[in-house]
Amino acid sequence: MFHVGIAIGGLSGGEEKSQFWRVVATCCDAIPPHLPRYVMGVGFPVDLVICSLLGADMFDCVYPTRTARFGTAMVRHGGLLHLNQKQFVDDFTPIEKECDCHTCRTYTRAYVHMVMNKVLIFLWLSSLCKHAFVYCDFF
Repeated sequence: MFHVGIAIGGLSGGEEKSQFWRVVATCCDAIPPHLPRYVMGVGFPVDLVICSLLGADMFDCVYPTRTARFGTAMVRHGGLLHLNQKQFVDDFTPIEKECDCHTCRTYTRAYVHMVMNKVLIFLWLSSLCKHAFVYCDFF
């Protein structure tokens, strides 16, 4: 069976949050209630909450993978951990101590720092596992 929905996107990404939320609210109000509302490019947790409250049903975003590509891990307390900085060369603690995801249980901050530019698979693992865990825990 074919299902129809509406995608909300095409914003520049540089607009003020209030302007972005106004556009999402206007679009969600205009879409018939039986159709799913899909907002493209939403990545920050606060935007996920606000857009959900405005009526959005689905989201996608490159933010977690783009963030990981530059050696940064999203963490629950403190926001971002820039593992490409020299201070992590000898830091053999987990990426996030309180996290139970596979990435945090398996890799240390020093390991990530070392392989960051050498092994692309880590970036994929980090973005997939760690960021999914943070977002799932957020909700």
